[in-house]
Amino acid sequence: DDQIEAPPASDLIRGKMEARVRIIDVKTGATLWPADATTGYPLELQSDWTSRGEGVNDSSVEESVRNSLAENIVRLFYKFTPES
Repeated sequence: DDQIEAPPASDLIRGKMEARVRIIDVKTGATLWPADATTGYPLELQSDWTSRGEGVNDSSVEESVRNSLAENIVRLFYKFTPES
């Protein structure tokens, strides 16, 4: 589920997105991961408020939030070391 928020009479904008991640055995339909949550592992992400302007609009905010959510999904399955 995704959502773009923009208060009335303001140039501020932020994006919100949530997803449920799970691994399913295609032969049996059984949930393999997470074992304790058959509806999936919940992830939520919300961007900071930012001002609309050149290069900042609904589409760019949505794309940024989607990319961040994708990175968080990958981190569930791969070791991650932040860059210094």
